[in-house]
Amino acid sequence: MLNQVSKKMSHFLRKEGIIEEKLIDVYTYGFELILSSFLAVSVVLFIGFFLHCLIESILFLTCIITLRLHTGGYHANTYVGCNTLLIASFLLCIYAYAIMGSFKIFWSVQIILMLINFIIVFVFLPIENKPLRKSEKSKYKKISLAMLFLYYIIMLFLEINNIKLGFFIFIVLELIFGTIIFELIRRRLVKNEKLFIKN
Repeated sequence: MLNQVSKKMSHFLRKEGIIEEKLIDVYTYGFELILSSFLAVSVVLFIGFFLHCLIESILFLTCIITLRLHTGGYHANTYVGCNTLLIASFLLCIYAYAIMGSFKIFWSVQIILMLINFIIVFVFLPIENKPLRKSEKSKYKKISLAMLFLYYIIMLFLEINNIKLGFFIFIVLELIFGTIIFELIRRRLVKNEKLFIKN
């Protein structure tokens, strides 16, 4: 469905003389990506509104989009898979927040997990979903570190002031890095499998 809508939009631009014939496929892909992302974001916001946690849905999308843009990580093979994963991740965060929100997580545990995440960024990231130049890798790493630091400062400020949203940010960040660790392990296993097949 999204592909058909995207094709119609691209052909309309071609008909109006805005783009050339050879760029139709490029624009179709771009429109499909935009529409797919818009749909997923809209669903997350709708669920947030329906469950009376709109602020949480906005925080979730902000953390996911801004961090994953620079860290890289796991990507599903299809738009449907990617969007389903995003929505499922949000629901998982909301569920964990509802279940664990009443528990007191020790500061020592949070600090240890925070340090582990900084080490992951410093040593392993960004995860390349497309080839990057050395300068780009360095830039993404610095941005990822800065953003992670900012999110943890916000999280700590909220928690110190007994605002529960701080704990929600903590849950979202741990989910993000959980998927990053999963992708790092998956890539290592695929690499080892390829080496085994060659030998």
